[in-house]
Amino acid sequence: PPTLANNGTFRISRTGATTGSLVVNYTVAGTATAGDDYTALSGTATIPAGATFVDVVVTALDDNEGENPETVVINLGTGAGYRLGTAAQQTST
Repeated sequence: PPTLANNGTFRISRTGATTGSLVVNYTVAGTATAGDDYTALSGTATIPAGATFVDVVVTALDDNEGENPETVVINLGTGAGYRLGTAAQQTST
């Protein structure tokens, strides 16, 4: 299916040392369906060495169905080398 111009972007950021890359785990929930409504996400995002953030882009897909707005929710998970801050969940519609 073709992609749409109204994609969603989640920014995962870190504080502290940036000398190494950091792999951050996340899960995806919401009312939108991966593969039908948006391109499936991997469940991990890597903040490169020297960077303080990485963007996870949700690429919307046109399924040619009339629908109400749907959501994609990213919940950050635990992992090696980081502690979660207060905003560990974000939603895109």
